[in-house]
Amino acid sequence: MKPALRALVAAALLAAACASDEPSRGGAFDDSAGRAVVALRGDGFCTLDGERMPFDAMLLRLRVRARSFDDATLRRFVVRIEAPRDVTEATRAAVQRDLDRLVQELDVMDFAQVEYF
Repeated sequence: MKPALRALVAAALLAAACASDEPSRGGAFDDSAGRAVVALRGDGFCTLDGERMPFDAMLLRLRVRARSFDDATLRRFVVRIEAPRDVTEATRAAVQRDLDRLVQELDVMDFAQVEYF
């Protein structure tokens, strides 16, 4: 068999081996270990999974949760951050400050999957 034909057959076999009947999730987040939803408000408070609390209390709860996970579980956990869009300029600055701090803290906690909405 000629080398070019051999390479073509090898490529076709490789492509066939990678084929799957499973639909592609297209870059979707793997939340098989769970999910937390943080809604920022810009007033020193936020909601974590629907419960209103001070911003620092939310960070503490996420930190405790992160410490309870092993590395594999932590990589499969998703933190979704929601920020209000229709706010005053002053509130926008406060939300941005909270968002920056939250992202920094999530990085320190080793959360790998963060969604922004």
